[in-house]
Amino acid sequence: GVVTSSAANAAKILTQYTLSEKLSILEKDGVYSVITKELLPGSNKYFKWQLSTTDLNAVNSLTDAISLFETKMQSQEVGRPFTTGWSLTNTSRYYMAQGQLKFSSDGTKLGHVYCGDRVIELFDFDPATGLLSNSRTYSTNRVNLYGFEFSRSGDRFFVTEHYQGTQTPNRILLFDYTNTAINSPTTLYTAANYTNYAFMGLQIGIDDNIYVMGKYFNTIVRIEGADDANPSL
Repeated sequence: GVVTSSAANAAKILTQYTLSEKLSILEKDGVYSVITKELLPGSNKYFKWQLSTTDLNAVNSLTDAISLFETKMQSQEVGRPFTTGWSLTNTSRYYMAQGQLKFSSDGTKLGHVYCGDRVIELFDFDPATGLLSNSRTYSTNRVNLYGFEFSRSGDRFFVTEHYQGTQTPNRILLFDYTNTAINSPTTLYTAANYTNYAFMGLQIGIDDNIYVMGKYFNTIVRIEGADDANPSL
């Protein structure tokens, strides 16, 4: 059928929680892992769901969906917390809420960016249990971050910078993955001039290229050869 949404017909579930825009879904062996991060100062809580095809096929109404998400919800406090010194009532909440969160293709890794804190965090992930572990972080100490995506192999990941209000040209960064510390990145591309929200979302395609959204280019561009020795934009 056709899925539609508008302010008039949209319905919300889990309204008792304050969640960021960080949301990712992984399908592995017929189980859907859904994860999102709580948006509160000082919080390191993640909400998680492990949903089977049987679970999803049993949803026939909004009431069914609310019941499923409430009964199947798990939470885990792990890794780096949001900083304090901001609140849900000032504009800084928008920057704190932003930033992509992604699974690797094999489902064993999870990564995301803290947009306003300018920090990258990686976890190990167990698709069978939904458990996050082995947090490690890296601070770019530059401008706000937004996009995050793994290469198909999971041996590399890419991060984009975006920021409105600074004249620093934004970059697309390339990191080699390790299961210990996050090492310093290679700069894959630097904008020739400053543009508000130059580089934003990243998304791997079925062709294994990583597509880059943002205002710097007039069209969507792609990172080719993400797992090659010298990927190109």
